[in-house]
Amino acid sequence: MLTQSFANLKIHLPDDITLDEVRELIDVHLVSVMKDQSDIYKAFNNGLLIIDENITFFFCSEMIQSCKEMILRLIEEYSISRAKQMTDDQDMIIPLRDVVQCIGDQYLDLLDLQNQHNYQGRKRMDWNTTESNEEGILVKLCRVVFSEELQQMCIQAVKAEMDRIEATMHGVSVSTRTGGASTIQHVKESFESSFRSLCHLLQLCSKSIKTIHTRNVSNINVNDMYNELLKGCGSCLAKTITEHYMFKNETNDHDLSFHTEESKNEQNVSIESLMFPTYSLQCYQNGETTRCPFSYLRSLFPGSDGKSLSLMWSLCTDESAEDDYSEDIGASKRLELFISHLADNSLALIGLPFSVLDKKTEKKILLARREGLLNRLERCIEKEKVVMCATALLYQQIKSLSISGKLTITSVLQDLFPNDKKIPEEVTKALQTLRDCDPEDQEELIKQVKRFASAKNNKALLVLVNDN
Repeated sequence: MLTQSFANLKIHLPDDITLDEVRELIDVHLVSVMKDQSDIYKAFNNGLLIIDENITFFFCSEMIQSCKEMILRLIEEYSISRAKQMTDDQDMIIPLRDVVQCIGDQYLDLLDLQNQHNYQGRKRMDWNTTESNEEGILVKLCRVVFSEELQQMCIQAVKAEMDRIEATMHGVSVSTRTGGASTIQHVKESFESSFRSLCHLLQLCSKSIKTIHTRNVSNINVNDMYNELLKGCGSCLAKTITEHYMFKNETNDHDLSFHTEESKNEQNVSIESLMFPTYSLQCYQNGETTRCPFSYLRSLFPGSDGKSLSLMWSLCTDESAEDDYSEDIGASKRLELFISHLADNSLALIGLPFSVLDKKTEKKILLARREGLLNRLERCIEKEKVVMCATALLYQQIKSLSISGKLTITSVLQDLFPNDKKIPEEVTKALQTLRDCDPEDQEELIKQVKRFASAKNNKALLVLVNDN
């Protein structure tokens, strides 16, 4: 269960056992035994069971994910070849036999089992077959792995290739990119996911800073927090939008670049990010910055799009975009204007509306962020990163507020934790002691802080404090 493989459970069962007895054996008895072994129990829950009168197989989650990735590559190849043969919208799904062969080439034992099944006079492979009990295990697996989502991706990829062929036949400008249409589709879907995440994180952290502002703590500079969020998460969002706009319009301009001081590892942004890279827009000519990047954007994309992109960058970087805002405004107002500007213009720029954070989405994001931060905390070994991650986790757990940015998290620990009655004094002391301690004294403190930050809820945290 803990490897990228599968298990044939049928060979370990009596020949005369019924299907209901198999289900009871697995769902009741086997599960109860595994609950004492958390790693195995988690792997079992994340995996896939395929059971019928003739088959009892278990597939681990890593294998399922690997199969899906293989199918994605197959979609790339299939869409290009299939589109050349088509004149209508029929038969856009990869044949079942091709999917079976693709996965079987990687898992030869499964392919052997399927071939043995086929030799016994079974029916030919077809997605539309309803008599699933007569199919071999590899076919059954392919039916599960080739989900509706992957089927739709396959259809979209074929249609995209057909559009490219149609455009070429009628002399319409066609992309010069060497990748197939499904690659372009994958870039689009990757962008959409990143765009939504950044929209949600920007609103989530903005809401937290606004709440912190109402606390009226004299030592906290809320304007600096807003500024950190704008220059971090805001500039990441501006970069993502600009890159996709240029990709969509097939603009390859080497004079325009996104500058950041962070290393490549620090440039990766995800739902559990604690700090965001800070980007600025720069315009180069012969290796030197020679002109205002905002003016260059407007000349590169004349009309409303260039002006809209220019204003977006001006708001998140606090740099003048040809006097768009002549008055000096604070970071809080700039953030408000930045979000409002994206809400009004992102659909026209990139074909996607600004993703508004409603209560239902906020709950999902908070849960996903907590899970991601817990995984990050588990891997952390440097005390500074442990303190940052633990502070963010505890503040979200106790206050339901999500914070990011070194300045913001440091200020919350320094100025808010000590005066908050809901945060145990022992927890604050452990975090601040770890922050200030010498390297030789940090090992036990790191373990203690990680225990506190990993508490499932406030009650569990109090129990840990009392037991400490």
